[in-house]
Amino acid sequence: MKDVLDIIVEVCVLYKQNKSITMFNKHITSSIILSLVFISCKNEPSKKEQNAGKEASVETSQGQQVNLPAPYASESATKFSNVIGWPEGKTLIASEGFTA
Repeated sequence: MKDVLDIIVEVCVLYKQNKSITMFNKHITSSIILSLVFISCKNEPSKKEQNAGKEASVETSQGQQVNLPAPYASESATKFSNVIGWPEGKTLIASEGFTA
């Protein structure tokens, strides 16, 4: 992919340097650049797919071996609260000296 990006940068530099490029050549150059950009965007597997089943074993500073599960092997720790609102007819009552 780095090679493709290097080619794109070279073409862009040459494109800027040449002031007498015809309209047809501009379209051809633009088409080549777009084609190279699309080629460089490979359909790679996600990180989740790449790391599936890759467990790791590490050693702590005290010399203990710890076996870690593969990335994405467990459910996400992000939990969202369930907002339920006030029951009908009930409202917040503020203590004396406070407002709500």
